Amino acid sequence: MQQKSFFSEETTRRLTKAAMAALLCCLATTSAAQADRPVAKPVLTGDAAIVAAKAAHEARDLAAFDRLNPAGHILAPYVDYWWLRVALEKTPPRQLDNDVHIFLKQAAGTPLAPMVQRAWLKTLGKAQDWVYFSIDYPPAEEDTELICYGIQYRYQRDGDGALEAGKALWRTGKSLPDSCKPVFETMRAKGLLTDDDLRARYTLAVQAANVPLARAMWQRLPASQRADERAFAQAERQPLKYLSSKPTPKQKGARELLIYAIERGARQNIEQTRRAWIAVREQWPQADQEYGNVRLAYQAARNLHPDAHRFFGEAGSTSLSETEQPWRIRAALWAGDYEAALTAIDALPAVNRDEETWRYWRARCLEQRKSDEAKQQAQALYLQLAGQPTYYGFLARERLPAEAVPAWAVPSAPAWPETASDFLKRDAVQRVVKLQALEMRAEMLVEWRALTRTLNDPELRVAAQAMAQQGMFDRSISAAERITAPMELALRYPRPFPEAFQKARATHGVDESWLYAVARQESRFVPNIVSSAGAIGLMQLMPRTARWVAKQRGATNYRIEHLEDATVNADFGAFYLKHCLDGLDGSLALAAVAYNAGPARARSWRAKAATKGGAALEGDIWVESIPFDETRDYVKKVLTNAKVYAQQRNETLSLRETLAWIHSPPAQAITTTPESTDAETRAVDGYSDQAAEGNSP
Repeated sequence: MQQKSFFSEETTRRLTKAAMAALLCCLATTSAAQADRPVAKPVLTGDAAIVAAKAAHEARDLAAFDRLNPAGHILAPYVDYWWLRVALEKTPPRQLDNDVHIFLKQAAGTPLAPMVQRAWLKTLGKAQDWVYFSIDYPPAEEDTELICYGIQYRYQRDGDGALEAGKALWRTGKSLPDSCKPVFETMRAKGLLTDDDLRARYTLAVQAANVPLARAMWQRLPASQRADERAFAQAERQPLKYLSSKPTPKQKGARELLIYAIERGARQNIEQTRRAWIAVREQWPQADQEYGNVRLAYQAARNLHPDAHRFFGEAGSTSLSETEQPWRIRAALWAGDYEAALTAIDALPAVNRDEETWRYWRARCLEQRKSDEAKQQAQALYLQLAGQPTYYGFLARERLPAEAVPAWAVPSAPAWPETASDFLKRDAVQRVVKLQALEMRAEMLVEWRALTRTLNDPELRVAAQAMAQQGMFDRSISAAERITAPMELALRYPRPFPEAFQKARATHGVDESWLYAVARQESRFVPNIVSSAGAIGLMQLMPRTARWVAKQRGATNYRIEHLEDATVNADFGAFYLKHCLDGLDGSLALAAVAYNAGPARARSWRAKAATKGGAALEGDIWVESIPFDETRDYVKKVLTNAKVYAQQRNETLSLRETLAWIHSPPAQAITTTPESTDAETRAVDGYSDQAAEGNSP
């Protein structure tokens, strides 16, 4: 019986040829290795030299560079760059001084020169060679590692005053590079970092769930101020048990352990942690009570707890951090307390309050007042937003009366003498195109970012057109999105691979605009892209998901390489998106969550969409309250993409109607995939299916 195949002959032929080429290469290598006499290695030129240089760099093999001759190649500077990066690791730095400075001169104007300069300075800093360090310091841009080497250099040159710069680096819950350790140790020795500074960073580390840093900060406190190791271990591993022991401020080091236990306990079980906290909080100073109340409220809000708003109320007028403030607003919106949400928005710093997000929600809150003055204020805010084709811009347009909706600004094509063909002749652009062709994406992105920072609006428009002509739609979109003048949406929202998406729509009955919306957000239409998590192709399918789809489709000859084919990827992605839509009442917002964070999370977060007045929540509030920052942003962008793609097809898609209400289904409908379903389907419908990994709120 003939096997069923969903893969074109061209796809199979291309993949077979690639496999054959790899096999022949492997056989040739094996034959050479098994020969009785050494085989002379030829000098590599052209693209082969560039590919071999990248491999030598990754293998840290300096000798391999000896047989490369990239002369005349547009990427020749990369061979010298990769050689220098390996040499800086294996050679005393002063021996490379001449090579480095020759390269800096020859590669001036490319992004390679500043990267070598920074690597050179870091090598010198690690060697404490401040004489040579001083010659090239400071570079145009510094990262944290180099900033700390700079402080070390200035300290040995200028004395204690240079250490003041370390204070700005200290207050973070993130781990910092090793180059910062000597700076902080010196600051501590000279009294510039106090015990209170250690506690402050300890608290930030606890809030960031950075366990190694929290433990390191705790261990650096004086022994006379620390609880014993056993108590710390209990707060870390059994926070509820520690809180149940009813710690008091009189116990040595108890405040640090209390902070730790509340944070870790809240991530495990809000209700139990809150009960344990209420049992002991009256014994603690007011400031500590307020801190505990705020952190429990914050974690409750991120967990979509129905009482998160009330918990925030217990915190009173306590100052909230930049991370906590948005969740105070979201908790109030979730509870339907628009006045409290408005008060919380007004409490934001001006720079945050003016963000598009909070202008929209300020208007939504003002709308609830029903007074003419409040409605006029809301309308004015909606008008400010409605001119932009963004998530909040579209929502704002749909909340304005029809007669008040502003017309879209029609962009005029900026005059620019350079054509797309001219643009492609630039050396920097040729490097971008060649790096893409050689599948050196990381290097291509560095080149591209350096290039686009130098372009004005007319040049960016030409760049977008040129990249689209090259089939590099992700770079085309990138250029178009940097244009500050009124935007040409056709450049920002291309429709490549039309046959693949039309076929997927016809096969699975998923709106073509929705398919484009997901693909644009997932891959920017790069057919062979692989994410850091392992998702592949246009629709960024995880291998496990793709195997499951292949099984459901009866494709017995499926191989993972097929996902790089646009037609196959669009087909599989459409099947999976339809699966998500069918399981979530056809809601694009819920399906987008499922596609990004897994169907189980979509079901879990949907199930919590119940207010005191019923079993539903307004869709824009639900989206705003999605616990994962990445997924929240993803859903907004997919909805926006869908709106624009529908407009391109002269179709009507109302975001307000698409969101409408998120209904909490009956209890029997919110369970995960039934146990009667095979294990593979249950796994695909689990939490960590596509992109958003981490602790599930």
